[in-house]
Amino acid sequence: MHHGLIAIVGTGTGIGKTHTTCALATALVARGLQVRAYKPVESGVVDGFAEDIQALASVSNAPQRGPTELLLPDPISPHLAARRAGATLDLEVVIAGLEALRQEVIVLLELPGGLFSPLTETALPGDLLARLRPEATVLVAPDRLGVLHDLGATTRAAKADGIALTGIVFSAPALADASTGFNAPEVGKVSALPVLANLPRRTVAELAKTDEVRALVSKLLGDDAAALEA
Repeated sequence: MHHGLIAIVGTGTGIGKTHTTCALATALVARGLQVRAYKPVESGVVDGFAEDIQALASVSNAPQRGPTELLLPDPISPHLAARRAGATLDLEVVIAGLEALRQEVIVLLELPGGLFSPLTETALPGDLLARLRPEATVLVAPDRLGVLHDLGATTRAAKADGIALTGIVFSAPALADASTGFNAPEVGKVSALPVLANLPRRTVAELAKTDEVRALVSKLLGDDAAALEA
């Protein structure tokens, strides 16, 4: 039986974190594993429909229990959206729920925004990661112009804050530019973090079957993450 927690963070917002998380969950389920993909808070929710959270739920096969999600209407940073809505994301409840759930299934925890986007009025994603200590933390970045700067800045800041990142996953952007497909080999110039995968532009179902995602799952669960197996 496999269980544990894998965190998916990003260099920014709208860069493919949910798409990548859904593909990972689909590939893990295909291996016969119990998976719960979870995002603690989503802003920009219209008429109660949380697009990212619903997508994550649709590819999860573990019972939809554990901590609930905070849905916020304004399409802005979660801490600002919560302030406007008079709501609060209770991190203690989230942590307790995830700690219990990760003992039974694989939890894919997608955090909103970038790695240093405020999560609450007083906490950054790194504060949550420090408490949870995931077995792996994947940094998703868009394969487009400017990503090398973002990766250099994010990985340096993460190291300074003691955030342990496992590696980088490049996500193909909706609109490719002249740098798309050429960024991964250049990462070593700005960061010592390894590139775990360079994902092509596909639907979730198609992406989950690619060699790239299968190899990524193997790295996270098999050869390189034995701590996730019990």
